[in-house]
Amino acid sequence: MAECTHTTLHQVPMALPWLCRPCGLSVAEPPTAEKIVDSTDLAYWSQAKPEAPTWPEHDPLPEVHSTDPRPESAPADPRPVLAIVKAATAAGWLVRVGYSRGPARAVKVGTYKMVETFGVWSAPHPDTGWRFYGMYERTVGAATGWKWDRIGIWKPGGTRFVEASVTDLKEFIAVRGSVLTSWFKAIHQREERKKTQAKTRPAATAKPKEGLS
Repeated sequence: MAECTHTTLHQVPMALPWLCRPCGLSVAEPPTAEKIVDSTDLAYWSQAKPEAPTWPEHDPLPEVHSTDPRPESAPADPRPVLAIVKAATAAGWLVRVGYSRGPARAVKVGTYKMVETFGVWSAPHPDTGWRFYGMYERTVGAATGWKWDRIGIWKPGGTRFVEASVTDLKEFIAVRGSVLTSWFKAIHQREERKKTQAKTRPAATAKPKEGLS
């Protein structure tokens, strides 16, 4: 069988042996092929491509659940969390605080970041039946620090409202959940305006340095 030293060898579908495109000779086994980077070469589209990263079927389990005993390594309850608890208790809410630590999905697909979270959960208010939760968290090792990340307001059996800010939550807590539908609609409209403004906002351009204009 004729020998061939080319590395761009591709097998004709459902046929043996391998064929060398440059010289047309057949070979028993292809040598180690170099990756083809020219997309105009038809062989480019038939070579093996790496699979895109995906998320696993199940995310890693947290190191500490919010219902676990608080580990000694956990930080003290942050002041913003204590402020929510104090305001809620004064308004007649029954609340609990839980601490958790574990992996959360990062921006890059298939990667995780370690997150610490203080969660505040309320029981149904005795006057209105409303409940709320707020998650105050940080990414371990990041410079961004703590922030309110997830806030929810709902009644058992109803749909959860998740567009409220921490300022909205404080207002909701103070009035014991006695708000009208228009209160929720106003917040929803505000958040929709923010999304629209973000889409239409022109991209920031770097300012030229002095002496380079």
